[in-house]
Amino acid sequence: MKKILLIIGILTQSYFGISQKIKIIDYKKLPIIQDIRFGLTSLTNDGSIIYALTLNPTKIIKYNSKTLEIIKTINLKLPNTTYEEIKGYKYSNGITYDGNYLWVAFAAKGKIYKINKNSGKIITHIPGPPIEHIGHQYDGLDFDGEYFWIIRNNYIKNSNKYPGGPVLFKLSTSGKVLSKYDIPCYHISGLDYKEDYLWMNQVGDGNNGILSKFSINDCSFTETYHLDSTFGNPNSISFMNQYAYINTGSASTRKIYKIKLLKE
Repeated sequence: MKKILLIIGILTQSYFGISQKIKIIDYKKLPIIQDIRFGLTSLTNDGSIIYALTLNPTKIIKYNSKTLEIIKTINLKLPNTTYEEIKGYKYSNGITYDGNYLWVAFAAKGKIYKINKNSGKIITHIPGPPIEHIGHQYDGLDFDGEYFWIIRNNYIKNSNKYPGGPVLFKLSTSGKVLSKYDIPCYHISGLDYKEDYLWMNQVGDGNNGILSKFSINDCSFTETYHLDSTFGNPNSISFMNQYAYINTGSASTRKIYKIKLLKE
């Protein structure tokens, strides 16, 4: 375990909002799980336990939030998809907790699945935002107690055929699209709703990540926390009490960081 204080510095108000500081409270290089080939994609928590979604194969890993040790690994059997059926990214990406159940976003089916948090059993599903072409992927999911929020990224947005960048959707509990917001950045990974704002990881085009606070009313970033090469590009963010948890890395290098945001 190590404790590090990153002094990022304070910038003036800009396109990305006001830059702040991050203090790493703790971090852990996670043990390699033998049959997990591509690491973790997203995190959520129930107030005491962290739930991580793995990329391939799909599993849910429960971590102790204090020690970051594995409590349990749960197999998650999402429905099979045929080659003809797949319109978007073929792996699930995005996990959230509604107070009783976990929910997992799966772009290949264009659905969000309700999951028993102990067994991994699928209970039901709702439609996710429309998957309109092969470049679309869900990359963050959260529940605010009343609505779902989900990011849809476009991996081939530079193509004339498939223009556009990340879009934030607000969904009812039945999956109805209530509103959508174009996010003014290259790519978003991870999502957490906190006190009327959405927290996201901005992923640069070859640059390090930027942890950002997004205002729905203004459709703009109001605060940013620049992450140096210590983090790389985190895949997700999940707040618990006064701390935030982010994960980064491939299956061989993945870490979970427990951080505190220092607002000046």
